[in-house]
Amino acid sequence: MLEPARAEAITADLLRWYDENKRDLPWRHTKDPYHIWISEIMAQQTRIQFLLAYYNRFVTLFPSVESLAAASQEEVLKAWEGLGYYSRAKNLQKAARIVVGDYGGRLPDIKEALLALPGIGEYTAGAILSIAYDKPVPAVDGNVLRVFARLESDDTDIMLPAAKRMAAKRVEQLFPPARAGCFTQALMELGALVCIPQNPKCGGCPLSQHCLALAGDRQNVLPVKAAKKAPKECEKTILVVMNEQGEVFMRQRTESLLSGLWEFYMAEGQLTEDQAKEYLHDLGFADCTFTPMGRAKHVFSHIIWHMTGYLCRVSGKVSLADYRWVDAKTRAKLAMPAALRHYVEQLSSD
Repeated sequence: MLEPARAEAITADLLRWYDENKRDLPWRHTKDPYHIWISEIMAQQTRIQFLLAYYNRFVTLFPSVESLAAASQEEVLKAWEGLGYYSRAKNLQKAARIVVGDYGGRLPDIKEALLALPGIGEYTAGAILSIAYDKPVPAVDGNVLRVFARLESDDTDIMLPAAKRMAAKRVEQLFPPARAGCFTQALMELGALVCIPQNPKCGGCPLSQHCLALAGDRQNVLPVKAAKKAPKECEKTILVVMNEQGEVFMRQRTESLLSGLWEFYMAEGQLTEDQAKEYLHDLGFADCTFTPMGRAKHVFSHIIWHMTGYLCRVSGKVSLADYRWVDAKTRAKLAMPAALRHYVEQLSSD
């Protein structure tokens, strides 16, 4: 554990720096647990500058937990479109309905109750409790783990549960008697702006005089983090099948990846134009006219799609299970994966 005098100095220096350097973010102008919850869920796997427009639009469309609970899933997914990791949006709505039904529309201020809600884990529960309710409950994310690995010159792999437990104990020791929420955000801010993964900005760090890694010139070798498994790569052929009325053949995905989002017809492998024509002929489509839509790539956390696309103009209508013909007006309302943006944009401008 930290020596008491050092711990007190770390807390004071960090809060002083935060007060002078914190970013002006919309959720920092409120103590509303609902808005703080939305911001924390959105910030998972997403850079702050990218999510700002999404956050403002989302809370405008769904200004309260009641409005989110009452919306259709399609409306929620459409508002989330482009942020990725769509299970976050689905769990938000599931949890909102529980909060409305069981807690009168207010997020509980008890950790065990928060952890029971879909999509809320240890980190998110700690962030809500400390930031919204000012309770001294640690919120340990990658930023916090990185800060403490360097501050304490700790060689523990930060992907291990032991590293998270130790970081949580250190946060508990550093919490000021008041301002728990500010301290939580100060740690996050330090990791996001100064104690960054590569080439940390030690010259502007408020904790440089307390940092054992810097003292030992180890700031660029810490934290220790096990290498991730390389993502699987696969080829897909996107067949944007359009009939004479301008309707497009689409389906709503049921797979765990991108479940609930709408997609064009997708074939496995990279098909040539002749192969794609034969493929559609086997499905029952005749008189196909093809226009190449080019190549696109999308990187998920565990898989990479390499895509080849064709706009396929057909005559007549074919019926296939799970597919429907969708006109342009309806398509604009459907949530579609960012992975297909290259083809969606071409279709929109066609």
